[in-house]
Amino acid sequence: MWSLRRALVVAFLVVVTIPLALFWLWPHTRALQNEVQQVQEKHLLLARNIGSSLDRYTRDVASTFDYMADGMLAERKIEAPGPLLMALRFRHICLVDLGTGVILTSIAGLSSPISGVIAPDKLQALKTLAATRNGLPGGVVSASDGAPVVPIVRAVGNRLVLAMVATDYVSELARSVSFGKGGHAIITDHTGRLLAHPLPAWEQERLDVSASPVVQRILRGETGVEIFNSPELNDDMIAGFTIVPRTGWGVMVPQPMSELTAAARRINTSAMSIISMGIILAALIALRFSLLVVNPLTDVMVGAARMARNERDVQINLPGRFVPREFTELAAVFNEMSLNISEARQQEAEARARAESANTQKTEFVRYITHELRSPASSILGFARILSAETLKPGVSPGCVESVRHIHDAATHLLSLINDLLDLGKIEAGQYTLNEVPLGIDELVDRCTTMLRETARARGITLTATMDEPPPELMADERALYQVLLNLVSNAIRYGHSGGSVDIHTGVREDGRIEIIVADDGPGIAPDDIERVMKPFERIERGAAGTTQGTGLGLPIVKLLVELHGGRFRLTSALGTGTVAYIELPACRLLRSASTAGDIAKAA
Repeated sequence: MWSLRRALVVAFLVVVTIPLALFWLWPHTRALQNEVQQVQEKHLLLARNIGSSLDRYTRDVASTFDYMADGMLAERKIEAPGPLLMALRFRHICLVDLGTGVILTSIAGLSSPISGVIAPDKLQALKTLAATRNGLPGGVVSASDGAPVVPIVRAVGNRLVLAMVATDYVSELARSVSFGKGGHAIITDHTGRLLAHPLPAWEQERLDVSASPVVQRILRGETGVEIFNSPELNDDMIAGFTIVPRTGWGVMVPQPMSELTAAARRINTSAMSIISMGIILAALIALRFSLLVVNPLTDVMVGAARMARNERDVQINLPGRFVPREFTELAAVFNEMSLNISEARQQEAEARARAESANTQKTEFVRYITHELRSPASSILGFARILSAETLKPGVSPGCVESVRHIHDAATHLLSLINDLLDLGKIEAGQYTLNEVPLGIDELVDRCTTMLRETARARGITLTATMDEPPPELMADERALYQVLLNLVSNAIRYGHSGGSVDIHTGVREDGRIEIIVADDGPGIAPDDIERVMKPFERIERGAAGTTQGTGLGLPIVKLLVELHGGRFRLTSALGTGTVAYIELPACRLLRSASTAGDIAKAA
């Protein structure tokens, strides 16, 4: 466990370190963000400028091609086209018969005029290109000498005008963009093949880069900025990109992200030295501050420990000139609290003594009254039984018979209440002693059902009892356990539906615990009321008429008697589904005869 001094030092260091770390992190991340933002703007601007240049170039190429094609198709003489074609990087332009593939006319640009017959497969490719991009530059291809060129075709009737444009201007335009250590420009055709790239081998091979995420966005006609990973450079790249609308060519200006983080690392190095000095200074201040806080608190803690040892009128004094005002106020409040606690303890002791005396007197009074009432109640019950026998003689009026029955029932109820009060008082006072003897649970159940069968029959309730074989035998207080069964079964009969049933089941679980279940199909108890019925004198309305019966002591006595045996008592019920009472007695109360022990061993 940490001491307060150490916690204060650590807390102070954390509080100081966080701003210092933010001081380091802010310029570091901010610088990186600024670099990224500037790169985004710069690279996108570069890409758009290159795209504008390419757009102007391709417009000039297209206009020149249209002019030359119109002249050649009209068989009009074109004056000195060579310089114009060379300036726009035309290798040559020719007129082809689509039926035979014969080159009818050829005008030279960067290369010599061509003649002869175009092979059928190439002629078919030119027809396809004319159908898809009539008058527009096609995808980059290789010329007969291996140089990359861009074909432009136009088909009119049975003739086709074909021009081959070198990619020199595109390559020069891309190579004119170079910055940092790895910043460059890349240009692709409308299919994703390279027109210009810093690596001449890639450009010569017309490498297909259409799988790149940036090129994919270009092919979809998008313009923007993308950060992606370059497997070739083994680095993340940030690139501004755009598209040349007329041709569908793409322009991309990428730069390695490692160049952008280099500046941030330099800021990081200088910031770390400032943080280190700040942490050292903070540690020195924290140590001094912790002494100002911990020493007064130690004095207060010593005073509290003395109070915990029941010392009276504990007072503390905080010496020193630099004690914070809050601690002097704390000491004053503590001293006042100590005096108040001493006074309160004295008052509490006196009040507890009075309460214990009153509780003892109450308990003795209840025991005395109930004991004194028990004799006359028994006498009334005895005389009521004598009168009941007399009412069986001829000539006794029905009103007299009814009155005697009421006297008998009232006396029985009164005696039951007195007995319950006596038992409850003994249990709560800890004076109820269990008289434990070996007994058979089947015998107790049989006595209970015999006792209450006539009551159940009067209400039309079927009383059944089932038990595991062999019937469990246990060590328990016979009278207490019999009273538990009698209370539960009589409750089930009293509150059950007329014509219903009450089932009693006893058995032994696999773990050796003894289980007694009493279930009825009466109106049930609301889940919110189950806890209430476990308290003395708590009664709820049950039954179709909503009446309350009994004294409210039966279930609390059952619970206390079961717990005296080390067991557990619980109820499960819901309105309209009946009530099930569960009694679980510990396995140590089971008498492990040879047969029972064998059954338990098998179950285990």
